[in-house]
Amino acid sequence: MSSHDALNSICETATELAFKQLEQFGEFIPFAVVCLQDGSTGFVALATDQVQPRADLNLETLRNVLRNGAQQQAYQAVAVASDVQIQMEDDAVSHAVCLEVEHVEETPVRYVLPYDKSEGELKQTCATIVADGENIVFGQ
Repeated sequence: MSSHDALNSICETATELAFKQLEQFGEFIPFAVVCLQDGSTGFVALATDQVQPRADLNLETLRNVLRNGAQQQAYQAVAVASDVQIQMEDDAVSHAVCLEVEHVEETPVRYVLPYDKSEGELKQTCATIVADGENIVFGQ
């Protein structure tokens, strides 16, 4: 599996799962979809006893779990999904799914997918925002 195929696969899976969680529960705890060294896809989430009331603490705990796996060379790519709030160009605040995507051989990328859940329907409110990412998992 090429690096681009691996990245596309985990991004699609993470996006679908994030939006399913939003539709069902209105929020989600950060999670990761990973491409293992053999090319198969895996899922990494916090155990119930690891979940904290603050989302930023959950995200940092998940990143630490992923860093440990990366140090053991368990993954070739990761897509970390979190539910965030962002300020739009018109100064409005929007909820968004944030995907932090890393591959051992590629430049990291951050995708931000603003969404709105009004009138019982969940929909993306504008085009996906793409930005340079950071080596959070593989760069430590």
